[in-house]
Amino acid sequence: SLFDLMSFISLYHAMLFAWLFAVWENDEIDIEIDKISNQDRPLSTVKPCMSIEEWRNLKYIFLFLSLSFAFLCGLYSFVFILLFIFIYHIYSTPPLKIKRFLGISSLLIAINALLAVWMGFFMSAGTEDLSAFPVRYVLGILIIFTLVENIKNIKDIDGDKKEGIKTLPVILGEDR
Repeated sequence: SLFDLMSFISLYHAMLFAWLFAVWENDEIDIEIDKISNQDRPLSTVKPCMSIEEWRNLKYIFLFLSLSFAFLCGLYSFVFILLFIFIYHIYSTPPLKIKRFLGISSLLIAINALLAVWMGFFMSAGTEDLSAFPVRYVLGILIIFTLVENIKNIKDIDGDKKEGIKTLPVILGEDR
């Protein structure tokens, strides 16, 4: 129905803007790390494309849009989007900045992947019952995304090492 189509479109936009908010927030916090490992990021270049204030304003617009679209999808989607944003927030920002800790940081990213899959499942299955989602898929998603997150961090070894962020690539070294 048209309502279902609008719900899917709203969920897509809620996830897109939640992800953009998370990326913008992480880039804002990691300017010094990105000057070493990701010099092509907008804030870590020699001449940034916008000021920190403009960056923050855009980040908060993404947050507002994400929550607005999530609200249109229903209570479960709204709560899951809030949880998704909260997890990325504690992952990226001080004082917790959980990305500094090996294992738990990758697991948080995997939990966010699971939240995204659950939102799509609930929307397409027409149920909000967590027990309807197969447990083996939960375990598979958590294991796969936890492992992939460690591989993704290989490009950030130098910046993460300088900032004291313990990732598997930092601990094992570039050669291993």
